[in-house]
Amino acid sequence: MIDKRNFLAFVLSLTVQLVLAQSIPFNGLIVDGQQQPLGKVKVSVKGVKNKFTRTDKQGRFGLSNIKQGDVLELKGKNFACDVTVEDINGIRITIIDSRATPQSAPELADFGYGYVKRREYSSRSTGVTGAELVATGAKDILEALSAKIPGMNFKPAGYGETSTVQMGGTKSFSGSSMPLFIVDGMKATSIDHLRITDVEYVEVSKDGSMYGSEGANGVIIIKTKQ
Repeated sequence: MIDKRNFLAFVLSLTVQLVLAQSIPFNGLIVDGQQQPLGKVKVSVKGVKNKFTRTDKQGRFGLSNIKQGDVLELKGKNFACDVTVEDINGIRITIIDSRATPQSAPELADFGYGYVKRREYSSRSTGVTGAELVATGAKDILEALSAKIPGMNFKPAGYGETSTVQMGGTKSFSGSSMPLFIVDGMKATSIDHLRITDVEYVEVSKDGSMYGSEGANGVIIIKTKQ
């Protein structure tokens, strides 16, 4: 006779594995023959209804629940072609004369779920490179971001305090105005310990709904230099 507790544990384990398998992030980049990004390219999953996204100005896109062997349908201004997914860690696609050449690009997986959610659900967000932050002349990351992101208000740290920032139109049930910080895939209560020269790239999303109540004030996703 099967032990009910063992059976329930087995079912729960399978459920968790299924959920994780269905939420694996898949990020991609589409460029032309001169390695210039191609924006507004529609990326659909062949045979799956209503599963698609579009590349941003940097040619980036993201989807979830992509399996090896899935076929991506690409539709741009002057081309339409298909690409088969060989590596679910990431893909770089070069379009030349309406022909697509895919390459494995596991480095694109670094932005993980934040990158995918932003693309797949079309959240309001902006990407800023570390070099762009340094070019503002600011010493504080949040101060530099406020100079690049419309509607972001920065308050420098006072004595015994930390710097604060608020993105216009965001609200929190807790009363705090601070966004959620994700640093190299991990949640952080503050980024005051980071030097601006340590930053490689930042994604700022005013819609942090994919993180629940923690993202009510938006989310700032930071990738540092390795």
